[in-house]
Amino acid sequence: MSHLGRCFSLLRGAVPRAVSSAQVPCRGLQLARCPSQQLSYRPSSLLTQWARGLGTCPPTNPRNKPAPMLSSMQPCRLMNQAAQAVPKEPESMRQILSYLKDAPNAALCLGLAGAVPFWLLPAYMVYQQCYIPEVFFTHAALGTSILSFLGGIRWGITLTEDGPPPDWFNLSISVVPSVAAWGALLVLPGTSVVVCMLGFMGTMWTDVYRLKGYPDWFRAERLLLSLLVLGSMGVTLGIYLSDLPTKSLTEKE
Repeated sequence: MSHLGRCFSLLRGAVPRAVSSAQVPCRGLQLARCPSQQLSYRPSSLLTQWARGLGTCPPTNPRNKPAPMLSSMQPCRLMNQAAQAVPKEPESMRQILSYLKDAPNAALCLGLAGAVPFWLLPAYMVYQQCYIPEVFFTHAALGTSILSFLGGIRWGITLTEDGPPPDWFNLSISVVPSVAAWGALLVLPGTSVVVCMLGFMGTMWTDVYRLKGYPDWFRAERLLLSLLVLGSMGVTLGIYLSDLPTKSLTEKE
């Protein structure tokens, strides 16, 4: 007896004495392996149980279809999107400075040597216990020259194949430090040092934390040297704002 004929016989009420779960039609006219249960002999109850089986029976898998291999399965897109949506924690200063061990010796030595004049100038005024305008201007001029050099680094890195593209954004950022340095020399002495300090803080923040394309050791060296320069300029600004006497280098004792 075919499956179709067996289904019609069940609907007409011709129910056999022992009805097994394998004979109950599920998913339309297809037979599904439903859990074994005791069925009622009344046609109305049989139809109710058959309708319930449409939603409770698990879907059947064709036997001729092979199971997918793990190597051919693609990763879940939702999991990838969730991983990308999680914001990356910002690196601490200690983590960034730990990259100094990978810095080339030439770059590290030249960078530290360039920071020495920044501390010699305020140290000389502290030793003389007076404010010297010529030394103050020399310190500001040194800061503006280094600030222009930092902007040129950003311009040069856009010329490499693996660097950021030379678009309006990257090239404009490389020009801003030079313009700020030039403007710092046109204002009052105290304001010039403040402008230089703001320029160093801005370039340090963008180069270390925001802009891409720099190696980690360069970011660590930029952070270290910028902190040294900002500290020296802070001492010079403190001497300018203090009550120390003003003494020019051209004055005779």
